[in-house]
Amino acid sequence: MSETLKTTLFIVLAVYAVMGTGAVCGKVGWLSPRTRKDLLAIVINVLIPCMIVKNVLMNPVFKDPKNLYGPPLIGFSIILVSVLIGWIAAKILPVGLTTLDSTKRIGTFAACLGMLNYGYVPIPLIEHLFPNSSGVLGVLFVQNVGTEFALWTVCVFSMLGRFDSKTVKSLFNIPVMVIVGCLLFDIFEPLRYLPFTWRYAFGKYNLDVLFWTPISMLATSAIPLSLLCVGGAIAEEFHLSDFVEDIGKTLRISAVSIFFRLLVFPCLILLAAKYIPVSREAKIVTVIYASMSSATFPIVLAETYDGDVKTALLTSLSNSFAAIATTPFWIAAGLKWVGIV
Repeated sequence: MSETLKTTLFIVLAVYAVMGTGAVCGKVGWLSPRTRKDLLAIVINVLIPCMIVKNVLMNPVFKDPKNLYGPPLIGFSIILVSVLIGWIAAKILPVGLTTLDSTKRIGTFAACLGMLNYGYVPIPLIEHLFPNSSGVLGVLFVQNVGTEFALWTVCVFSMLGRFDSKTVKSLFNIPVMVIVGCLLFDIFEPLRYLPFTWRYAFGKYNLDVLFWTPISMLATSAIPLSLLCVGGAIAEEFHLSDFVEDIGKTLRISAVSIFFRLLVFPCLILLAAKYIPVSREAKIVTVIYASMSSATFPIVLAETYDGDVKTALLTSLSNSFAAIATTPFWIAAGLKWVGIV
């Protein structure tokens, strides 16, 4: 087993172990829906923005214009193409194979299949695989802007069948606005316009420590708390009896989900990663994207936007568990394929 493969496997197992801890906490009542809702509000509105600031603000990797416009386009395009493939596959494959016998189920399946895990797993993976390259993590956050836009447009449209003002308002969330603000700061560099005495004071007395130290402390807490909340949500939504009742349907839709998400999509994304003219950091992030399973957040979207929740659970969770085995392989093979290692 190569060193990259082994390291990735252990990191993936560690991530799922934290999610499992959250599931246990949810089952025993320590992470109730109300508690989880409050924690998620803190994670989304405080901790993740701090992580974004830490990795995007004043990051020299964004001196390269390719890292400003390329990654968001890649993120959006990957989700758009994946959802379209999922929708077409659900339409042309026999209903007896997919069990997707209604427009609602087809739209939900396509949205959940196409929406990859773009945050909670990739962030710790990149932190461990590339510990001395903050540029890779910074590019991930910028690429996630395009992915986030696709989530609230392409995926919601797939489930709902329409695009309305509610989805537009959802795009203006705090993490996205923080990313945009940090990028504007990096582009225009307003600090260079400060009076000399201010810049001298900051340099002499290290006043920037008062800013960066709490930011770093809060950023460190973002991923563990996020994973605990995700585990708690899965524990609440997943009921084994619901899927054992019709084991044939469960196995069929799970098999289709795993085939596309963990075999077809990685091949297509890695093919693009090798030949698209983007920076090294963007290629690494795209390889990480290729290895990911479906995101679990579309399960919540299915409840909110009139999707089929059971289809969402089956589609997302089946390949999420299978990805424990496939993610390390795709990352190791992908990094070698694009010439990173």
